[in-house]
Formats: sequence, C-alpha cells, structure tokens
Amino acid sequence: MACMGIPSVFLSEPVIVNDTVSIHGADAHYLAQVRRIRVNEHLYLVCTDTAYRAAVSGVERNKVTVRVLEESVSNRGGHVRFIIGQAILKGTAMDAAVDQLIQVGADEIIPLICERTIVRIKDTAAKTARLQRIALSAASQSERRTYPKIFPAMKFQTFINEFIGNYTNSRILCCDGRSGKSLKNLLPNYDLIGNIILIIGPEGGLTDNECAMVSDAGGLILSLGNTILRGSLAGAVAVSCIKQLSVNGEHNDSA
Repeated sequence: MACMGIPSVFLSEPVIVNDTVSIHGADAHYLAQVRRIRVNEHLYLVCTDTAYRAAVSGVERNKVTVRVLEESVSNRGGHVRFIIGQAILKGTAMDAAVDQLIQVGADEIIPLICERTIVRIKDTAAKTARLQRIALSAASQSERRTYPKIFPAMKFQTFINEFIGNYTNSRILCCDGRSGKSLKNLLPNYDLIGNIILIIGPEGGLTDNECAMVSDAGGLILSLGNTILRGSLAGAVAVSCIKQLSVNGEHNDSA
C-alpha cells in the first residue's frame, strides 16, 4: 500500500477560487476520522471538469470546512483517455469491475448489454447512480484528480454503431479470451494517443456477430494471455497492461 498523498474530494457543484466549502457525509467522516486531517492541511476538490487545491480551515466530527486556493494542474499525462465498454456482470461483480477500472485509470465506463448478457436490467437510473457512487469512491481512494463518469447501460450494437462516434482521435480495442492478437506483442509498436475505447465482454465472451461488429468499426481483437480472466478483473488488467506497454507510457492519472 502506497503512502497517503493529498486526498481528493469529488463535488457535483462547481466552485471558484476563494470560496469556502463545507464537506459533509462520508467524505467528512473519512477526512476527519480516518485521515485525521488538520487545519491548514491541503486537499483537492474535484469538480466535473476542474480540480482545485484547497486548505482546511475547520474540522468537526461530521464536517470539514475548506477554502479554495487555486485551480490545480490535473495529474494527467494528457496523451490517453480510457473509455471502457464493460459488459454488465451479475451481482457484485459489476461493482468490482467499476471499482477496479477507476482505480487503474479508466475515465468513462459504459455498461453494455451484450447478446450473452443474462442480467435483467431494472431501474437503470438507480443502477447508474449507484455505480457512479462506487466510481467516485474508487477515484477518491486512489487520489485521482479527474472526475470519472458512468453512463446508463446501452445495447452493444448501439455502443458500436452510434455512441463511439462521439469520440475523435480514438482507437478501438476489444479483449476476447478466445482469440485475438497478443496485447504484449502488439502494443510496444502501437502508438496510443487520444481516446482508447476498450471493450470487455461478458463471462461467456462476445459472440461472433459482436466481434465482427468490432472489426467492422475498425477495432482490434486482442488477447490478454492463455488464461481466461473473470469479467470483473479483465478490464483492469487490460488498462494496466496498455498503460505499461504503450509507446507513450503516459496516461491522465498516475498509477
């Protein structure tokens, strides 16, 4: 476990320099009771698009007050952003997938309804909000200074044919345990910049039809090795490998 650095608190509302901000709830409990933060120590306030450095001006049991000092330079390398199309998994496996993906540096996660998805989708808005809370908790724990985003679930075909068109300067990579080029052999000579759209299939893998859709969209089918990883782990392993093996070797968050 790494030594603790400067903590990050994620806010839904924007702030400006010299604002006084009160932090409540779980974030306040963590700062006051777990981190034992003290007056004049610094933390980061991360809004949707911007991070700010702030100084603690007051600490109570269930409230921490801070003053916004300045806009912060994000801890991003600026070369690569990871957009993850993650097949919806059963039970707590999806929670684990989101948590681990955000910790290793995923920027956006889109839950995918694939042909072999066996989870019944109910109350999509509530599920999205829950996964967003998990993502923010993971981002805070890993001391990120970029705001992760969880999208509502969508069908695989919609993701391929419509959604990914919103991203310019992007490359599509799809990890499939059955076949594909070796990630280890491909990436050292594969210059990765801009947006990496990474697709992780369900436990039973993507169908031939879905793999064909990826190829038709210009994507590469990749293998993570000889063993088959659980769907909750495969994405985090793939992001970590890509960050380590790519030519640039930089990403928007420190690992």
